[in-house]
Amino acid sequence: MAKKPTEHKSVQARILKYADEIGWDIVTRAEAEQKRGFNPEHKDIRDRAKHASIYFEDVLFETLKAFNPKYPETPGTLIEKFSRLKTDIYTRCATFFCHSCESRNPTRPL
Repeated sequence: MAKKPTEHKSVQARILKYADEIGWDIVTRAEAEQKRGFNPEHKDIRDRAKHASIYFEDVLFETLKAFNPKYPETPGTLIEKFSRLKTDIYTRCATFFCHSCESRNPTRPL
């Protein structure tokens, strides 16, 4: 009997292979948790991640400074600004596409 496809085999392994081919650094789960500030004292993943960042904050700031050396803010300010970004359709629309999102049907393709 053939094994059922899994998310790892169908999606994650292919993405990791491609990322490696284009020169991205692959980090282990343990490294990612450490870089994001997970609390290693807890066993449950939800508890470890409770106060963690969604970013590799040091990598994000270093990359920003490489592209824009005159960026005047601190790493903490950058993360604070990113954390305030809204992720709803109206905010994305107003930010990137149009001036009047209320008149736009969010289910209609742009």
